[in-house]
Amino acid sequence: WTGVGGQVSPADAESEDPTMIINNDSPAVGYRHASFEANLNTWDGSAWGTSVSDPTNGNMNSSIYHTPSYCSDGTAIHLTYSLAGVSGGTDDEFYDRVFVHDWVSGGTWSTPWNNGEEVSVKNTTPPGANAWEPAVNCDPSGNLWVAWAESDVNAMVDDDHLWVAWVTDTFSLRSQPLSRNDTIGSYGTGVRSVEVATNDNGNIYVAQWESHHDDQDRTDLYVTRWTTPGFSNLGAGAISDDYDSNNLSKPSLAFIGTDVYIAYTRANASDYTRHVHVQKYDGISWTTVGGGPVSAYSATDHYDSGNPDLIAVGNSLYLTWEESDQYEGPYIYVARLTTPGNTWEIVGDKINVDQDRAAQDPSLAYNAAEGALYVAFEEDVDGWPQIFVKKTYLIP
Repeated sequence: WTGVGGQVSPADAESEDPTMIINNDSPAVGYRHASFEANLNTWDGSAWGTSVSDPTNGNMNSSIYHTPSYCSDGTAIHLTYSLAGVSGGTDDEFYDRVFVHDWVSGGTWSTPWNNGEEVSVKNTTPPGANAWEPAVNCDPSGNLWVAWAESDVNAMVDDDHLWVAWVTDTFSLRSQPLSRNDTIGSYGTGVRSVEVATNDNGNIYVAQWESHHDDQDRTDLYVTRWTTPGFSNLGAGAISDDYDSNNLSKPSLAFIGTDVYIAYTRANASDYTRHVHVQKYDGISWTTVGGGPVSAYSATDHYDSGNPDLIAVGNSLYLTWEESDQYEGPYIYVARLTTPGNTWEIVGDKINVDQDRAAQDPSLAYNAAEGALYVAFEEDVDGWPQIFVKKTYLIP
């Protein structure tokens, strides 16, 4: 692994939640800066340069889960975020709303897509509806898909749903709301930590954690395919459960042929320490990939893992995550799924810039033009997390 330039993010505040992007065969990094700004830095061949101006004007709705979200269709980068509501504003302005912007190399962020309107579903009847934690995906045909969580003011109980929308610069086509645990008289079933992805055939999949209707301490993970006009669940029910809703990692989806893969973390119910897991859906059922939890440490040395990101490069799977041992960390690791051994092989040990500093929130991307795997991550510098990028060349 070699560093790509120096520190990507400006040093005046913390920077978190990076997304590694390949655009016009060149790397770029989108991330959250100073808690409420959406930053984007592009690589010019020698330096990362100055961030593109924040289209939210410092008013992005931040959360404990990954936000904002970026993707590239190869020549343009797209951004989605939740704009924080304005106290005392109109019905449309008062609530948190999801917007999408387009950035073309050499330019700035466009006015919002969807003809300047929010992508989330307007509800101007009190008590209104907040929308948050959007995820974005560029499919192989150049279509843009956005998924997000939004309150349902018409639910029998306090409930949050997942929505999906096909978004263009002039309009959006929204799905029906998705929420599995709508049981009358149940606890409110909030959707959290949303992911959206498309395979090579353009099929749209969403993954989300959703609180259980009978157990307030439990959150379940689901993967669903969306085809107009409805959703179809992959498998008989939830893939996993989790007992620490304050430390959920955003799930990550990847595809090889018709197989669907998901990486996620699960906190156990006893001490809430987390492991990274990867599962595969073959059209019938989910099975564990790689023989169990993915870890750079032995079972006795492992303490906690988080924020996995999974990508497919050809027929190979690569996974990055953060992990702490019993005394230090977290640090950034990357692993490749070996075949036919079906085991996770660490690629180059921990890859922090300074291996004495903690690092988190890694994100992977593959640049086919140079045969290189890139990873962006945040690393603590003088008490603040800052963004860095490393890469390694893949040998066929």
